[in-house]
Amino acid sequence: MKTLRTQKKVKSILKVYSRNISTNIANAEILNHVQRDFPTMSKSTFYRYINALKDLWILFEIESWNISLRAKSSIKKTSKKEFIDPSISPSILNLNSEMMIYDLETFQRFFENLCIRDLMVYTSFRNGKIYYYEDRYGLSIDCILQLDNNDYALIQFELSRLTFDDAAGKLLKMDKLIERKIDDGTINIKRPKFLAIITSIGFSYVRSDGVKVIPICILR
Repeated sequence: MKTLRTQKKVKSILKVYSRNISTNIANAEILNHVQRDFPTMSKSTFYRYINALKDLWILFEIESWNISLRAKSSIKKTSKKEFIDPSISPSILNLNSEMMIYDLETFQRFFENLCIRDLMVYTSFRNGKIYYYEDRYGLSIDCILQLDNNDYALIQFELSRLTFDDAAGKLLKMDKLIERKIDDGTINIKRPKFLAIITSIGFSYVRSDGVKVIPICILR
């Protein structure tokens, strides 16, 4: 009976994660959702489950990029929630490919999880690290991919060509912000190696603004 109850608690946690995959939802909010099913679950018990799921390579988190581009109070620092296996989210939520066509916002978050997992694998030989950036001024970058020599790239994940211009605009705005902070001596880092949009289909090319477009199928 205890084992069955434990399984139900784990499934409840995984469901909340799945609904909020690739977002920086706070752990306290996840716990609040879980407590609707299990009101007596304590904070310490919740974190035991979370840590166990991380140790089992089921969950992992993406930290906020800790660079002083804005006032510290304006940068969101809550970690993004991801699954090691991107197929877990749709499976837990009982979603098939047809259902996801009608919920592109959720599909976009699943796609981001998939891209992050692939980038982690393909850059592991260079100790690749992945961060995200979001501030209260509306500027957000899905992925800052950094290698062991401190080279890094700014990356957005987009399913549709219809959102490429908006994604490129964010990347270019971030690039200019970094350049300005380097020039005024606020930060001491390199400029990004490149700016890129990783997408689901099509072919690779470089936009007129210099942003690379890369289909996920050629990430190797």
